Amino acid sequence: MFSNKTLTFVVITTFFLSTSCASTRVIKPQPDTIQNELKRGDRVKVVTKGGSSFKFRISDINSEAIIGRILRQGRPVGPDNIQILFTEIAKIEEMKQDTVAILAVFAVGFLVAAGLILNSIHVQPQL
Repeated sequence: MFSNKTLTFVVITTFFLSTSCASTRVIKPQPDTIQNELKRGDRVKVVTKGGSSFKFRISDINSEAIIGRILRQGRPVGPDNIQILFTEIAKIEEMKQDTVAILAVFAVGFLVAAGLILNSIHVQPQL
């Protein structure tokens, strides 16, 4: 038998393990490096020289700036793009998620939870 606490533990552990399947890569904050290392669709975190921090998905990179849509909880917010001049960037990181690892974590979590549930409802034959 298992308790609801056990199932809750499995679900929460699966969630936290899935969030660990993300990584960041620091990019040199120089125009040539940014233009060569990043492309449209990449997710980045930019810290400006003024101390502001932005997470966004790149929609364009031109000779003077990086342009993209602000992200909150991984989703684009609003229709407007933000433009940050290369001269204003203090730090830039590319954010990546390992989709295969995330799916594997959820599959294992699902199988463990399903096994616990099936085991708890299994009727033992009476002898």
